[in-house]
Amino acid sequence: MATGARGEAFIETQERTYPVLLTNRALAEAEKALGKSVLAIGQQAQRGDISLNDTAELLRIGLEYGRREAKWGKDVVRSPLAFDILDEVGFQPVAMLLLTCLLEVLSYDREKPGKGEDEESPPA
Repeated sequence: MATGARGEAFIETQERTYPVLLTNRALAEAEKALGKSVLAIGQQAQRGDISLNDTAELLRIGLEYGRREAKWGKDVVRSPLAFDILDEVGFQPVAMLLLTCLLEVLSYDREKPGKGEDEESPPA
């Protein structure tokens, strides 16, 4: 069953596996926080020109939306966690994961079958 415009992934650290979720709402929050469009963020990431702060903030937002979806913990995800994950996992793997999630949201088309959908399913 389609879940809409979503980019979902997991980031594994030595201590736990964190869900990351980007949606249009999450990306709108990122635009507001970063002062630039998600298209600009995506273009920067594709050029390898995305800043560490932009990456950390996008990760923080993705972690927060993942936390809400997975219902783990009551505390809002803060920047130190995003930077701790960046320190452990590395900038490039995190940036690539976020870019993939971002592209999944931006390229969503409800008329095209998504992951795991049967191509012959009737439209909703």
